[in-house]
Amino acid sequence: MRKTILAITVFTMLLLAAAAAQGAADIPDPPREFYCLDQAEVLSVGTENAIISSGRELSKATGAQIVVVTINSLGDAAVEDYANELFRKWGIGDKKKNNGVLLLLAMQEHKSRIEVGYGLEGILPDGKTGRIQDEYLIPFLKKQQYDQGVIAAYNAILQEVGREYGQEFKAIA
Repeated sequence: MRKTILAITVFTMLLLAAAAAQGAADIPDPPREFYCLDQAEVLSVGTENAIISSGRELSKATGAQIVVVTINSLGDAAVEDYANELFRKWGIGDKKKNNGVLLLLAMQEHKSRIEVGYGLEGILPDGKTGRIQDEYLIPFLKKQQYDQGVIAAYNAILQEVGREYGQEFKAIA
């Protein structure tokens, strides 16, 4: 009897785990050009290249990294959980300084998230990242002007990170 109950319990747990895995969106591998992955195909090549170029310059000068990712859907995952998992899987930012920033857009759900490593939370707390989204990103997204919104939000983040390191970085266009 115990073996039967144990077998049913294990089988049920496996079914639940499989169902949960199917509902959550897969975390993509980082692209070769690490700083931008436009999986939802909403950004122009020019915007992608500007982000990549700026990201390289920022990383070389400070070790900090700003990464932009667009996805089609989160599946059943919460945007916060998905962003945190992607941030950790990709290892965004310097490992010791933990100074990475992720700008994530989930197109189907109309959600965005700015995930910040602990090393930059002092200058980019949740309140400030929320304001950046409200002021620089969301107004453009509502008009389906994805390039403009991502560029504006990226530049706002870039200026904050630059100030933290006492450096000025050219805004992307």
